[in-house]
Amino acid sequence: MTDAIEIALISDDSGQLNSISVWDVRNGTQLMQYRGGGASHKSTLNVINGKFLVTANNLKPLLNFWALNNSDAIQNIKFVMPARVNCLSVSNDGLYLVAGIKENIYIWQISTGKMLTMLTKHYQNVNCIKFTDDGSHFVSGGEDGQVIVWNLSAVIGDRFNTDNIEALHVFSDHALPVTDLWIGIGGLSGLLATSSKDRTCKIYDMASGTLLLSLVFQEIITCLTLDRIETSLFIGTSQGNIYHHRLQPPPRTREYHITNDDEINNKFKGHTKAITCLAISLDEQTLLSGSEDFNVIIWNIQSRSLLKILPFKGVITNAIFMSSSKVMFNHEEKLELVSRNFQRMISNADNKEIVEVVHEMNNEEPENILQCYTNNNSNNSHKYSRTTRNDTSETNNSKAELERLKKVNKELFDFCAKNVMT
Repeated sequence: MTDAIEIALISDDSGQLNSISVWDVRNGTQLMQYRGGGASHKSTLNVINGKFLVTANNLKPLLNFWALNNSDAIQNIKFVMPARVNCLSVSNDGLYLVAGIKENIYIWQISTGKMLTMLTKHYQNVNCIKFTDDGSHFVSGGEDGQVIVWNLSAVIGDRFNTDNIEALHVFSDHALPVTDLWIGIGGLSGLLATSSKDRTCKIYDMASGTLLLSLVFQEIITCLTLDRIETSLFIGTSQGNIYHHRLQPPPRTREYHITNDDEINNKFKGHTKAITCLAISLDEQTLLSGSEDFNVIIWNIQSRSLLKILPFKGVITNAIFMSSSKVMFNHEEKLELVSRNFQRMISNADNKEIVEVVHEMNNEEPENILQCYTNNNSNNSHKYSRTTRNDTSETNNSKAELERLKKVNKELFDFCAKNVMT
């Protein structure tokens, strides 16, 4: 296969036939299988740099990695976790892996296998965790109803003094466990959407930490997703229904209750049990839904018509879209995962190591995203740095642009006051 197509990666909790299967959503045919990892846990399937896959085992404290063009799991490296993983996320640059294990959050550097830190701000199990698209922050949601936004640089920089680490935002608006979360494009400037068993979906501005909208549904919400332009919200419920809510024009009140008419006119009906995962295709024409009824359904979004049903042997745990690459079907090319055995605890021998996170703000390709080195000076053993290229010049340019806009705004005001209001 030479042409890039849009494919779906799907897993269930049985693991009878495979750990992950690859499907062509256009005709409903299976293209490939990934084996040797057992059943995959919910909210753990991630793609690393378009070349590798990772999931957590549903029963054991193990992670499983696959090269994209190899059906068998990588066996020469051990990825043993402190306990069974509830959820995990990998940064888009493929450098960091964060995992929710019980009520704790662990961070590993994939290339070295080192455990960088452990966070203990949640009071109950962590249910979902996701990185922003630029890898600068990640968000966690738990059984305690809390949604926490973390700054990766701050967390790693003060990793030996975790008690003093403060989260960027802590949202406690949900009254019951958080079931899913979604992060928009643009790093910290994107929207954050969360769902909970309290039947609400809340949308935040991550930069300011402001609650923008709270949608109250009549059914328990189990999962959610939005389109790329953040105008269409899709909600999966415990009763097997999927609701499409349009965010334009926005409601005039911060809290909006979804009525029966809203639900009837915007319902996708086809599943018989709770929805477990939702995904939107890259062209935003197709919706993928997985359920506890052992089925994955492919929908046309505009018509809300059911296109195909893909049957499985167990509860659907993960379903995501991705664009296939030539390497996926080129079994002769050998892909090597740069990693080592994962540590199960933070090593005291690393207390003199400095991790410098360089977060690039421009569109150029970063040359050295992560630099790890050892400094024998104990006074500098806990330093961290988050740097941006040409900070001074960018600040000066921003100030000059701000002054220019103020001047233009004043001129417009004077013109309106003189010619319109008189």
